[in-house]
Amino acid sequence: RHVVMGDVTYGACCVDDFTARALGADFLVHYGHSCLIPIDSAQGLKMLYVFVDIKIDTDHLIQTVRFNFPAGAKLALVSTVQFVSALQAASRELQPDYH
Repeated sequence: RHVVMGDVTYGACCVDDFTARALGADFLVHYGHSCLIPIDSAQGLKMLYVFVDIKIDTDHLIQTVRFNFPAGAKLALVSTVQFVSALQAASRELQPDYH
């Protein structure tokens, strides 16, 4: 028997190991970002984390920043973990012109 849980707990990163155990699950697949609870903290529930990297048009982001902020401006680039690779790429490209 398979059970698919599509709800979230506190946030999408929270692994719902409590509900999985209550349903008698032997194995939990968590798809998406996660706060990575230690596998040994899941009290015997086997888990697999499947991470997600969402691609965005990094060139468009960089052009938009350059259009809206003068060179030398102090920028803070912040995102959720799914966009970290795009954010790092944009940061490398913008680094010479911004603080």
